[in-house]
Amino acid sequence: MINILFKITSYDSNKNLLRLILLNYRGLIKGNEKDTYIAYLNLLLTKLIFNKNFFLNLKSIYSFKNKKFIETNLSSARFKKKSVLFFGHSYYNFKYLSRELRKRGWDALNVSIDIPNDPNNFFNHGPDLNLYHSDLKTLRKNIKKFFFDISSRFQMVHFYGVGNLSLFNKVLRINCEKDNFIPLDLIYLKNNGLKIGFTTSGCLDGTSKSSFFKWSNGCCKSCIWNNHPSICSDYKNMRWGQKRDQIVDLYATECMPALDFQNSENCFREPLTQALCEDKWNDKNYNFSFKKKLKILHHVGNYSQRTSNNINIKGTHIIRNSINKLISQGFEIEMMKLDEKYKNKEFIEVMKKADLVIDQIIFGRYGSITREALMLNKPVICYINKNENANVNGLHSFKNIPVISADTKNFEKTLRQVIASKNKIFNTNKY
Repeated sequence: MINILFKITSYDSNKNLLRLILLNYRGLIKGNEKDTYIAYLNLLLTKLIFNKNFFLNLKSIYSFKNKKFIETNLSSARFKKKSVLFFGHSYYNFKYLSRELRKRGWDALNVSIDIPNDPNNFFNHGPDLNLYHSDLKTLRKNIKKFFFDISSRFQMVHFYGVGNLSLFNKVLRINCEKDNFIPLDLIYLKNNGLKIGFTTSGCLDGTSKSSFFKWSNGCCKSCIWNNHPSICSDYKNMRWGQKRDQIVDLYATECMPALDFQNSENCFREPLTQALCEDKWNDKNYNFSFKKKLKILHHVGNYSQRTSNNINIKGTHIIRNSINKLISQGFEIEMMKLDEKYKNKEFIEVMKKADLVIDQIIFGRYGSITREALMLNKPVICYINKNENANVNGLHSFKNIPVISADTKNFEKTLRQVIASKNKIFNTNKY
């Protein structure tokens, strides 16, 4: 199929749209996945070209290339109940959100292609369905069968993280952030009646570096990626945000500040998709004792990758120095030692032993550490910068958030106050 199309379109490589599509994908693949890549294009281009939406597909591809939003062809889909496919991982959140939605009558599924030895496997709890297989023929069969069942089953496909704008990018190692990338699979799904959802992975997910620097009063200076424009820059962040917004109908920004493409019309700003479950994060047996040292937990995922000269965006160096200072002054406290190689399920058990959890004191919004600690009824210190730009409403969920906010300037003072008031803070059935 691919070879035939190249011959058909070879007469005008600059203007012919089909050849542009093929050239767009050719070369975006590396190594042993070439056979899978060829199979993918054969399947997808056949579906895009030889079906009732042929002209609609071409129009959508042309529109995407010209940086226009792709509407969903809703008239082609009919569903008996609400349904959503969470593709890939948002830590463990998609897995448990899918499970809870099923309890409420939804057809919800978390599907992933979990390649063995992927370092990100440390943070997730596995999907409902893993399409991966070590045999390439079986893997292609799994992908083919599942992909073309999606449009008849689900109303939405939901993704997470910068660069994830295709169901196949992980296996094919396609760089979705490249300027010439066109998400053919998502165009096919949208023209068959599906909506596309997306959950933010943080400050560089459609927010310019300059905007976040200004909003956060310069926290980027503590970030290891501050001087790495290939990872974070105004152009890279904004180009990605623009490309994502051309195809995404719902963007869950999960309480991030409303800046740039994290303040567009498709954004839902309050907590939405980063779900936890009570049976995993449950600490009924915890009982604080005034006779022991106060155990303090502070953790940075991928610490060695995100830290330089003991400095990172969470303020670990200030947190450690303050705790060590209080210990030298006779405070009965200790900082828990953690292995960076803990899997998340193991980390939950470690967190259960903590009396106080410290998330970050620089970044300005909370993350997974705070969510997990609150689920375990642990007191949490985390800097919450509630400020938003002019004409942007503050977050409703921040009005009564049960977090002790502290920044670099008042962290040590706040920690002293927390320790001094432990009768009130720690000896409680629910924080």
